[in-house]
Amino acid sequence: MHVVGAINAPLDFINNHRDMDIVGKTKTCYVHCLEGYRSLIFNTIMRTRGFYDLIDITEGFESIIETKIPVTEHVERLSML
Repeated sequence: MHVVGAINAPLDFINNHRDMDIVGKTKTCYVHCLEGYRSLIFNTIMRTRGFYDLIDITEGFESIIETKIPVTEHVERLSML
């Protein structure tokens, strides 16, 4: 399952500086993972790098499924060039 319009990126994505433009320091991003732990780590590291407009979905993907946010089986993956 995948949130429609979301971009799937592994936690080590934060070390690929060429891909950091997708997050952007002035863009609000909702960050989630399956259970909420990796998104917390991601947001913590990103805040030390000056990215402050990140919103952590603390309950993970299960809490998203309980809402009316559209989900799909298709996963849009971030290119790790």
